[in-house]
Amino acid sequence: MQNGASLVHSDVNQKNILVHKYGWKWQVSGILDWEYAFSGSPLVDFGNFFRFEDEMPAYQKHLVAAYLEQGGVLESNWQYKARVLYLLSMTEFLHGKATIRRHLQLLKKLLKEHYSLFIIKLISQ
Repeated sequence: MQNGASLVHSDVNQKNILVHKYGWKWQVSGILDWEYAFSGSPLVDFGNFFRFEDEMPAYQKHLVAAYLEQGGVLESNWQYKARVLYLLSMTEFLHGKATIRRHLQLLKKLLKEHYSLFIIKLISQ
């Protein structure tokens, strides 16, 4: 992952993004709900935002393009790393009473899809 840390929102989703239409273009005008923010990898926010990628496939190319235009750097395997970081953050839901069915279902799906690949990569390093 990239060296250095960034301000990570840690709960980026459509409910927390304000947009405004300027002429024919929509632009982000604000980000809400910062109580989970910390200093870390921006891949955490990518993993969080694209956690339900099957519901919003059109967003990825625009968000990635804007991030790169603003000087962000993404390695070739950034999507895998973002998924792993999101998967790790999801484990917090396993400890509390506030387990949300949708999140738990996604966690199970991600574990099935990525767990063996993640372990193999860790062992081979």
